[in-house]
Amino acid sequence: MVQKRRQPAWKTENQRKRSKKIARKRRRVIAYTVRGIMAAVLAVMILLMICGCLYIRDFFRRNENESSTQKADVVRETISGVEEDELDADLSGEENHMVVLDAGHGGEDGGTVEQAATEKEINLAVVLKLKELLEEKTG
Repeated sequence: MVQKRRQPAWKTENQRKRSKKIARKRRRVIAYTVRGIMAAVLAVMILLMICGCLYIRDFFRRNENESSTQKADVVRETISGVEEDELDADLSGEENHMVVLDAGHGGEDGGTVEQAATEKEINLAVVLKLKELLEEKTG
């Protein structure tokens, strides 16, 4: 049976120090790699947000430049049950104006809830008050 020689204490101490040093370096490399990845993800997210904002701005600018006939066509498509004559009517007289008030957030979606108030209740109250004011003014 061959016996292993015991290493001197100073050699085992050096090996322990060296392995700790290597482990520390590995941890540092991992930490800096994770930081780099997080920085790259953050940069991509910021870039996407900027591109999205620019796209939205261009979308609204493009819609501002549309002619009134194109806008009227869009209104005709979105409003069902309204005759074309009603939309194209001359709006010079008071009797031809139509105001549509939509409180929104009906049914299951009540909107935001803050303390005791819900968004749908606030919207409905505002629309009803506006209706009352409009009816008073127009008769």
